[in-house]
Amino acid sequence: VAGRVEKWKRILDLKKSANEAFACQENKKSQELYTQAIQLAVSKNVVECPPFTAILYCNRSATFQKELDMLSAFVDCARACSLDPTYIKAYTRAAAICESVQLYPEALEFLSEISANRKLSKKENRAISQKVRHLEDILAKAKELQGYYGCYEEAC
Repeated sequence: VAGRVEKWKRILDLKKSANEAFACQENKKSQELYTQAIQLAVSKNVVECPPFTAILYCNRSATFQKELDMLSAFVDCARACSLDPTYIKAYTRAAAICESVQLYPEALEFLSEISANRKLSKKENRAISQKVRHLEDILAKAKELQGYYGCYEEAC
């Protein structure tokens, strides 16, 4: 038991240092620290504490996102979502990443997962609904432009 306690103290220390590095715009250092924490939290493909490990992945995702490495950012968000399906921040970050690379239907999917599986506060519900409407507007305009320019889904 003492070994596990020490391991988790180390993971918490790494997370704290990674958060501080991120706040100081030290992205690479922050990534490395989150990676070390993840490596300790996931041993032999076994995740001891999925909700906490989801936070580590989601936070590391933010470092990738900041560097515009959207693929790595998305992969970490997807891992966070699978480790903790109730972790709203992972879903909203995944949606933002999808939106940033114009994967609007996928962004909507992540947002709909949030509303379908969780009890949201009024404030959260309003924010999610507003984002969904924004993405739906983008998709409607894109569809309108496709028709205007004579580009139909079958031909594109």
